[in-house]
Amino acid sequence: MAIRVDVVEPTGSETHVYGAIGADTVRAVFRDRVPVRPGDLLPVSVDPGNIHLFDKATGLPL
Repeated sequence: MAIRVDVVEPTGSETHVYGAIGADTVRAVFRDRVPVRPGDLLPVSVDPGNIHLFDKATGLPL
């Protein structure tokens, strides 16, 4: 699985990466610097214990 990177936001100790996986919009937070730029494909894997999902219509957690 890979994120098609749209925006990279370094915030000091974290890096927020905004982009898409397929047709879905995602935001990934990394606890360190991630050397990516808009347009890159960033391979990712997900630990099910560390994922937070929200309802697209309401914004409420699932």
